[in-house]
Amino acid sequence: LKEKHSVSFDTPENYAKSLFKFLKSKNKNEASKLLISVDDSNLFSAKLNQEIKEEADRDSISVSDWIQAWSDESKKSFDEAYYKGLNMGIKWEDAIFTKAEFEIEYEDDIDTYMIDPIKVFFRYSNKDYYFKIRDVFIINDKPLNWRLSGPYDIQAQKLKEEKREKERLEREKQKEIELQNKPYSP
Repeated sequence: LKEKHSVSFDTPENYAKSLFKFLKSKNKNEASKLLISVDDSNLFSAKLNQEIKEEADRDSISVSDWIQAWSDESKKSFDEAYYKGLNMGIKWEDAIFTKAEFEIEYEDDIDTYMIDPIKVFFRYSNKDYYFKIRDVFIINDKPLNWRLSGPYDIQAQKLKEEKREKERLEREKQKEIELQNKPYSP
C-alpha cells in the first residue's frame, strides 16, 4: 500500500516512476497535479512566459484558458495511453517498471531545460513495453508537465524494423539483378 502512494519527483527517473504508478492505478487526478498551471508561471523564464502568451494570442484566448486547454490535452493523452495499453492486453496493475531513459536539453528559444521524451520501460506478462512522456520542463530544478504517448510493444517494433530492412535488401537485390539482365546497348 505504501509503494502505491509514495511518489517522488526529485529526478527525471523518479518522475517517470511516479507517472508510471499513476498510470498503473489509473490515478489521473494525482497525475494532473504534475501539469503546468497559472500558479507556476511565476517560476517560468521570461521567454517561456512570452511563448505561452504568444500561443494564447494566436488562439485568441487568455493565458489561463490556454494553459487549461494544454492541461486538458495532457489529461486526454493519459486516458489514451491507459486504454491503448488495455487494448494491447496490458493489465496495468500487474505491469512492472524497469527503467527510464531520458536526455535533458536546454531550449534556448524558451530559456528552459526540457526532457523530451522520457521513455518509460516496463514489463507485463514477460513482454517489454515502453511509453513516452513528452513536453517535460525543468522548473525550479524539478520536472513539471507531461504529455503521454504509447505504449509500444518493443518486440513488435523490432519485428517490423527487421521486416522493413529485409524488404529493402530484397528491392536492392532485385534492382541489381535487373541491371545485370539489361541488354547491352552501345
